[in-house]
Amino acid sequence: MILAILGMFDIIAGIILAVGGLPQFPGNGFVITIAAVMLIKGGWSWLSNIADPRGLNFDPMGILDIVTGLLLIFIFSGMFFFFFAYLGILLIIKGVYSFVVGLVN
Repeated sequence: MILAILGMFDIIAGIILAVGGLPQFPGNGFVITIAAVMLIKGGWSWLSNIADPRGLNFDPMGILDIVTGLLLIFIFSGMFFFFFAYLGILLIIKGVYSFVVGLVN
């Protein structure tokens, strides 16, 4: 169930990234809150990957969460570039996957 909730955060963050050029996002407290959640989520994933006794593995989902958090901070401060939308679409796909897996398990 927790994976489904975290997948919803991914979907919300992906939507914000995909349409981040809208004028209501810069300075919005909701955007910075989602950015903080994504940074914490990605940091937790990355740190738990480092603590794995099998050694450091490549963690693309954790890295994507950290990058998303940083890009949401850019959107909060008024900066938006076209490639943010592509990463937003990738994050929506990741969120839908996490949501479905969270509901099935």
